[in-house]
Amino acid sequence: MPSERLRPSSPAVSSETFDDEVVIVNFDTGKYHSVQGTGVVIWRMVESGAGRSEIAARVQAEHDGDPAEIAAAVESFLAHLAAESLIVAFEGEPAEVAPPSGLAARTPFRAPVLNTFSDMQELLWLDPIHEVDESGWPVAKPESR
Repeated sequence: MPSERLRPSSPAVSSETFDDEVVIVNFDTGKYHSVQGTGVVIWRMVESGAGRSEIAARVQAEHDGDPAEIAAAVESFLAHLAAESLIVAFEGEPAEVAPPSGLAARTPFRAPVLNTFSDMQELLWLDPIHEVDESGWPVAKPESR
């Protein structure tokens, strides 16, 4: 039965993982974002198409803390991702989400934080990929005479 899932909002949203940090770039807004800790787990689950309850359950399974506090922090973080136009909801079949590894010790919960930067906004907007048309690469506009 289809249910509400989450995914990155568009092809203009790209991410890269560096050690224990994920950098997320939204080429439409020209902003880039950084997440660490539980934010990394949440972002990876969003990329896999997980739902809100699955994400909260995973974070609760991997961390010590009040389940209600964890669920509220996860929901707040997801709302922040949506407000920054990084994620959207969609209807789909339940995601295949790998269970948490039973080998790692549970760690104290720390609320995820989305750090947002706009200092490179103009440079990101200058990226020629924004000028791509159906042919795939920037095409010079014909000169008008």
